Amino acid sequence: MDISKQEEKNLVEKTMQDIAHFSELYELYQEKIYNYCYYRIYNEELACDFTGDVFMKAIEAMQNGKYSWDDRVGFGGWLYRIAHNRIVDHYKKASTKREILLDEKIDKAFEADAHELDEKIDTQNALTDVYKFIADFDDQTQSLFVLKFSEEHTFNEIADILELNESTVKMKYYRAIEHIKKQLSLANSKYGG
Repeated sequence: MDISKQEEKNLVEKTMQDIAHFSELYELYQEKIYNYCYYRIYNEELACDFTGDVFMKAIEAMQNGKYSWDDRVGFGGWLYRIAHNRIVDHYKKASTKREILLDEKIDKAFEADAHELDEKIDTQNALTDVYKFIADFDDQTQSLFVLKFSEEHTFNEIADILELNESTVKMKYYRAIEHIKKQLSLANSKYGG
């Protein structure tokens, strides 16, 4: 269920007055934050842990008066920021990279140009393959892809969540698409595709 920014703001204000209303915010965002975490780390257990961490930090901030409403990102965008930072911290500590897997679905998904890509990547399997493929991108670009394809945020919303300007988000997106297309072309020529 999606709600308007004003409805979200009203719910946040109600929660700030009585933390018992936090369950409504949790219900609204739990699945979205879990999906975001999962598609960044591909580990169900860690995604659950990270999701729990995000909501614990949110409750603590609200109870301690450290949260303040931001019209640009709202409460949901703030949760994505917390999740993004938690994942970045995890990778800094672990210093690991996920394995890059190429298969036919990825090849087909990226035969299109960047404009057509949005239309071609609409099944969960294709999304999963794309997220595995982008594992070698920097954290911001990985977050951008998850927010764009899984959560269907606009470039403007992504810019607010990642605290970048919109032109930077678009540039990172299109550069990543071009990089992927080049890598696929190299892989196809190397293996006789």
